[in-house]
Parts: sequence; C-alpha cells; structure tokens
Amino acid sequence: MVLSRVSKTRCAGQPVCRGLSYKAWGLQIAKKSSMLCAITAVARKLAVILHRLWIDGTEFNYGAGAVVTRAMRATLKAQRAV
Repeated sequence: MVLSRVSKTRCAGQPVCRGLSYKAWGLQIAKKSSMLCAITAVARKLAVILHRLWIDGTEFNYGAGAVVTRAMRATLKAQRAV
C-alpha cells in the first residue's frame, strides 16, 4: 500500500484516532505552534510507522498497542547486543 504525502497528511488530520496517544501528542504540538505543524508531525510519525511495518513485513494489530512496541524494542536490543 503506497500512501502519498497528501494522503498521510489527510489521515493525520482526521479525528479517527480514538484515544491513541498520537492524537494527544499532536494536540500538544498544536497548542505550542499551529495545527498545520501538528498535522505534519503526526503524518511524519505515521509514515515512519508504516515504513517500519513495510520493512519488517509485520501486520498492524490495533488491539496490541504499546505491548508490541515494547516487545519489538526488546527484540531489537537483543539483536544489537549480539
């Protein structure tokens, strides 16, 4: 799935992030600077996540949340230590 910059920006600006930390993080940026900067920052963060999913070949699990991130970090640390 290829997303253009416009698509990622539109996705970042939509209120579909029910309770996700990205929404709160983006709103904090909007309070400090502007909504456009916040939308751009969230779009970039989503692009990084999608790129990592594409490189790893993993599927996004909405229900897993931060547990997957902690597990992935532990795996990466173990791989780097070797």
